[in-house]
Amino acid sequence: MKKSILLSLLFLSLLAAGQDKLDINSKFSIRGIFGIPRPISSSRFHTTFRGVYEAGLSCNYRITETTYAGLGFNYSNFSVSKQPWAAPVSTTAGALYYKTAMINQGVYLKVGYDQYFSDLGYTSISMNGGYMMVNYTKVNPDTLSNQFTNYSNANWPHVPTSFNAPYLQPELSFNFIAERYPDKRARLSFSLLLSYTTLFYHFDARAPRYYHIGDVHEATNKYFISWVNIGVGFHALIGKK
Repeated sequence: MKKSILLSLLFLSLLAAGQDKLDINSKFSIRGIFGIPRPISSSRFHTTFRGVYEAGLSCNYRITETTYAGLGFNYSNFSVSKQPWAAPVSTTAGALYYKTAMINQGVYLKVGYDQYFSDLGYTSISMNGGYMMVNYTKVNPDTLSNQFTNYSNANWPHVPTSFNAPYLQPELSFNFIAERYPDKRARLSFSLLLSYTTLFYHFDARAPRYYHIGDVHEATNKYFISWVNIGVGFHALIGKK
């Protein structure tokens, strides 16, 4: 799966690079994205969580005719992956629900390249790199027994329910022009996009207090936390060339 995504990004970038440039975008622009992330790589991570949504916004400045750089903010939300875990579990303390969420907030630098494929639109290839703040919310106090596990003390010793880590996010988008300036330059475009996020941190299931669940405990955890996002976006271009 991981190799297929990387090969697809490489193929599409080579395809875009072979096109003739038809126009030059404005100096300043705002880019926004929205999609549903899908956890991959770490089996333990994608066993524990599923993606709910990911959104991002960046402000950018064109450096040359085709390259640009900017600053951005990224927000993503993951929730408990299996519905039975969200059902009541009988414990000595009463009914227990698993409603834990993983909330990610990242700030990043963006470097990218725009290439027109026709008068209908252009391809954008970029790399986002930055720092992400991760917080697990609605974490249940640890419980010594429930119907999902034989690992009664697996969450001990407890670790913090939040952490920070660097990340990289290559992104590919196809932008279709929806509105133009009087001189025919693009003013607003809407996008189809693909991104792949690698958070340089190994998932620790003790943090959300899930390591006692058999499916989670027995899953492999060889790789960093990562996810792929297929979504939509917009690109608002501001001012002159």
